Amino acid sequence: MDSLDSFQFHYFGCIENASIIYVIGEWNSLASHHDFLKSSQMQELGDLLKGVMSMDFMFHLPLSQSDLMLSAPAISLGRYFIKSGEYQRDSFVQSIFYRSMIPQARLQAGGGLIGM
Repeated sequence: MDSLDSFQFHYFGCIENASIIYVIGEWNSLASHHDFLKSSQMQELGDLLKGVMSMDFMFHLPLSQSDLMLSAPAISLGRYFIKSGEYQRDSFVQSIFYRSMIPQARLQAGGGLIGM
């Protein structure tokens, strides 16, 4: 997997379920990841892992790993769906509710790090 040497990957085990792992990987672009998924390297990796594990879901975020705060002993990953037509990025980020939950938060929203 020589072509992946320049990319950073983080692997996390799930505290609640030891059979779940999370992989956070960095790619130059969505297209470069899709190209890798079709590559012989991915086929080789898939052959090694066949019968050992399967992927449940994957999604892509427009951020750099340098934006992530990964130094804590535990990390939570939440996936939320905003109702269509009701989402306003600025009002969400600036909401009193969110500020009261995380007063010194740095939020990643839509590809730009937002300080609070």
